[in-house]
Formats: sequence, C-alpha cells, structure tokens
Amino acid sequence: MDISSADNRELRREVRAGSERAAPVSAFVPFFLVPNASLWERIRDSESDLRLAETVHTMPAADFVILVSTVRAAGESAVVADGDAADPATRFSELAESGGRMPRRLHEEEHVVFDAEFLVPESFAFDAVTLVGVANDKVRSDVRALLNEHGYTQKVSVYPPWFQPS
Repeated sequence: MDISSADNRELRREVRAGSERAAPVSAFVPFFLVPNASLWERIRDSESDLRLAETVHTMPAADFVILVSTVRAAGESAVVADGDAADPATRFSELAESGGRMPRRLHEEEHVVFDAEFLVPESFAFDAVTLVGVANDKVRSDVRALLNEHGYTQKVSVYPPWFQPS
C-alpha cells in the first residue's frame, strides 16, 4: 500500500538521489533509521502531513507493521538522505562512498536522524527482514499466519511503544 500523497510521489519522481546521473528518489525503497522517526510519529499521532495520503490520517498505527533489518542487508548501493528525500535541500550520501558507514552528520546532529531516510535501490528482499514489529497480539497472530502462508519465518514481536502516540 502506497501511503504517499500524489504530490509527494510526483516530487519523488523529480528529485534525484544524489548527482544528476543518480536515479530518482522514487526508484528507491525508503526506510526510517529509527523507530521514532518524525514522519512515523506524525502517523502515530494522526497528524496531517502533506507527504501522506489523506487516508493515512484516519488509520490507527496498529494497522501498520514495522520491518526491521540491517544496513548491511541493503548493500553498498543504498543511499542515505539527511532529511525528506523529496526535498531539494536534502543531502545524499552513497554507502559505497562512505565505506558502508552512516554519514557523520547523522551522529553529530541529533535531530537529523529522525528525519533521515535510508534508500534501497529498486527493491528490498523480504528475506532480509529480520523482525516484524507489531502493535498487539491479534496483529501478531494475523501477521504470523500471513507470513507462514507465504513461506516466511521472520520473528514477529509485539512492541506497543512503537505504535503508541508520542
């Protein structure tokens, strides 16, 4: 399900993830770097955000799951955006250029990590997901059944703080 607004999708098609030769942001799978990322907190708090489709504002956070993986699983072609990747002022860093390390500014400027995006080119294999975080036991049961139906064995954990309003 695409939770982006039409305007946000258009911006992500226009903005390049780095240099002029880089792919558009829309060619990447976006991830947050922290479970309390700014945009996720807006979703949890049912706050309006122009980047989100209107339907998202009415959905409870428990309707979502959080997929957890590692930077290593994304590969060196992943890109880190130090803010909203659709914002022309955002700076991009390719992992390959930084030796697989996060840009120093994500560690030095505390607020940056909450707005940053981790961009994986084209697709991200579900096999690389190590944990699926859910809001409650009912959702855990539903997600486990769905995963089993498709042959996946990822751990599914209930972690309510990730889904509660901030």
